[in-house]
Amino acid sequence: MERFSGDQVGYIPKDMARQLAATLDALGRNVYAEVTAIVGGKCPGSSLGVRILFTLPDTASVSASPTIDGFTADDF
Repeated sequence: MERFSGDQVGYIPKDMARQLAATLDALGRNVYAEVTAIVGGKCPGSSLGVRILFTLPDTASVSASPTIDGFTADDF
C-alpha cells in the first residue's frame, strides 16, 4: 500500500496475499477495496499499517464460499 507520494504505508504479508489473490480471482468479478484507516506510527521508529475493507460481489453464483485463513466473508 502506498500513498500518492509513493511512501509505503503498509503491506499484506506474502502468504496472506497469495490466499487473498486466489480467493478474489476465484470470484471472477471485480472486488472493491477501500483503505478505512491508517494505523500505527505513533512511536518513533514504529511502522504504519492500513485497514482494508473489501466489498465482495454477490457470491450467490459462486460455487464455493471463498475463505482466507479459515474465515469467510460471512465471518466479518
